[in-house]
Amino acid sequence: METENVLLVICGTLVLVILINAGILVALLRSDSSGQLRVFGKAIEAVRDPLGKGNREMKELRQRIAKLEKQPEEENTHDD
Repeated sequence: METENVLLVICGTLVLVILINAGILVALLRSDSSGQLRVFGKAIEAVRDPLGKGNREMKELRQRIAKLEKQPEEENTHDD
């Protein structure tokens, strides 16, 4: 009998949490808070890939360095 009460409390709590989260999601989608959704999306992206921005910046830096190294030497030598 006690086990049934515990299961009932657990199921009730789970349903309550799901309903609260669904309510928050519906409220966000109905309001004109697209800016808040973008911030939320950026936060999730940062959690999934915390070094993503740094990696992108390093990749761009490597590409710029490679481009500079490929430039002909004539640009570096000027007649004074």
